[in-house]
Amino acid sequence: MVLLFAALMAIVVFFLTYGYFTQLHLHQEKILSLNLAIAKTLANDLSGDRHQRLFDHYPRKDDIRSAEQDIDYNNLHQKLRMAMESNGLTTDIYTLVRNPKEEGYLFAVTSGETPYYRHSYKLFPEAFVTKFNEGATLPPYTSENGHWLSAFSPIRNSNDEVVAVVQVDQNYSGFIAKTNRAIFLNSLLSLGIMLIIAVFLIRAIRKILDRDAQLHQDLSLSHQEVAQKNQDITDSIFYARKIQAAISPSVDRIRQVLPDSFVLNLPRDIVSGDFYWFAEVENKVVLAAVDCTGHGVPGAFMSMIGTILLNTICIQNEEIHPGTILNELDRQLIDSLRKNQESQAADGMDIALVVLDKETQELEFSGALRPLICQKGEDITVIRGDRYPIGGDYENKPEFTTHKLQLAKGESFFIFSDGYIDQFGGPHDKKFMMRRFKSCLHEFRQLSMADTQTKLHNTLLNWKMDQEQIDDVLVIGFRV
Repeated sequence: MVLLFAALMAIVVFFLTYGYFTQLHLHQEKILSLNLAIAKTLANDLSGDRHQRLFDHYPRKDDIRSAEQDIDYNNLHQKLRMAMESNGLTTDIYTLVRNPKEEGYLFAVTSGETPYYRHSYKLFPEAFVTKFNEGATLPPYTSENGHWLSAFSPIRNSNDEVVAVVQVDQNYSGFIAKTNRAIFLNSLLSLGIMLIIAVFLIRAIRKILDRDAQLHQDLSLSHQEVAQKNQDITDSIFYARKIQAAISPSVDRIRQVLPDSFVLNLPRDIVSGDFYWFAEVENKVVLAAVDCTGHGVPGAFMSMIGTILLNTICIQNEEIHPGTILNELDRQLIDSLRKNQESQAADGMDIALVVLDKETQELEFSGALRPLICQKGEDITVIRGDRYPIGGDYENKPEFTTHKLQLAKGESFFIFSDGYIDQFGGPHDKKFMMRRFKSCLHEFRQLSMADTQTKLHNTLLNWKMDQEQIDDVLVIGFRV
């Protein structure tokens, strides 16, 4: 148990650290690419002849004191200003000219209202010397005003000579702060869970050791001691169920956002490898039904890792689309578990994930081996997910497909794991199957979602009769 706890702690720390640096790197690459694209577009649009004429006509520092002073300056300034506003930038765009006398660079035209004409650019990076005639992105750097990501591109005259460069900067201190807050919250959550598990594991180990010593002293108490140990382990697992419930979203919270909804969650064992996940991001609602590899304690551990990954991905990504979320979840899970020698190639999860946009009244769905059922009146449509899971040893796996639907009032949706339809029972001891499940939904279509949950639960109990439940069961339904 100690080794298991240590391995789990190592995996959680790895996920948190890996997720943090991955998000920073991806954001840097995204912003640097955007900055370079803006710079290249501007460099092609700005007149090199006009820029050269401006510098030849005004040879002294601060010769230009307002944008309207010179028609050439004002023309270049307006294009920089338009590019800044259309791309939502908060930092001025500016051009720079090589200063051969001082082996440095001078500011020329800026998008700002106040010119900074022919002032020295003293803290220029090495890339300006080596890439001045080509353009490049600059390594992230820090100044007294924060962290910066920059790119520049050359401006050429009609003779194809480089007369200046245009530079685009963006501050990403805010993104770093946001990422730090997210990793801090996830660290606190993980640390709290680990500490609780550690306390109960230590207590269980101590009790087991004490009772083992007693067994050697008095064999007559062996049956009683074994029964007590089993009870202790069962109690610990029951507490683990409380921990799993604590990190799961509240059903009441889901019903506040989706009033006519239900979550039918029936673990096969005390803890479950199936879990549901819910998040609100601005005007969007994200809901998922997830079936992890295995059930019981191993499945519960995987479900905790899945919850942490989904929380991190949803917080860090600006665009909330189900296909994007599943692609990122698949990539991070595969990269991380491959580094863990104890993990198996088949470790992973099946998932059905929907995103509801409350403004556009659109629903987006992506699935990994799990479908979405849409019910409108008597019509039932099954939208199947992609035929490969999250994780697993797959080569050249395609990206997950995003399906888009326009919501209609009174329409119902269902996402679920395979536990319900795979349950054996009935008069001939066969699986329940999707056909019967759809028939039940059709029969219960006039009921509220709360009543539908009760009917589905009773139907499953009547079907399996005295049979054991073979897998965890999770069904989520909501009506818009």
